[in-house]
Amino acid sequence: MAALRQLAIAAALQAGACLSANPDFDGPADGSGEAGSHGSAASSGDSGSGDGMCEPDGFEPNEDASAEVVIGSVQVVLEQAAAHDRYFVLLPAGGPDQVTVSSGDADLRVCAFVRCEGTTLEATVTCREGLSGGSPDGYPGCCGRPTAALDFACDVDMGTKIYIDVSEGTADCTPYTLDVQR
Repeated sequence: MAALRQLAIAAALQAGACLSANPDFDGPADGSGEAGSHGSAASSGDSGSGDGMCEPDGFEPNEDASAEVVIGSVQVVLEQAAAHDRYFVLLPAGGPDQVTVSSGDADLRVCAFVRCEGTTLEATVTCREGLSGGSPDGYPGCCGRPTAALDFACDVDMGTKIYIDVSEGTADCTPYTLDVQR
């Protein structure tokens, strides 16, 4: 079953989907009950598979920012209300720049944090929508509900890595559209 799901995800990505599959995807839940978005939550929404479990969205586990996304939109699921879905997007050199990250119609907290590549200097960040905040690793950014929009600049222009954190669901198995725009 997991192999078929992985083949379906790979086919969708080859057909032009906007996101890269998480190489750590391990298929259905193992029942371990670990915190995070591993597919082990009981479903209380419509996105479940009918057997009390959320359908993994192909980016699981993704609570450590290992799932790369690109500019665009994708349908994903916050599998546990207390979980964090984490992603990153790489932007080429050419700043200053701006980015808007949204969870669409879902009432979720969205954060975008900026890391300047090739330097230890912090980015200069101005929030257009949302409030200023910092990532657990100390990168500056903005958080909003359901949108965070920011302008940023790096003193050394070698590209930028934007870390995205989606959290604070009101129920398990919350579907949302992750939308990342420049």
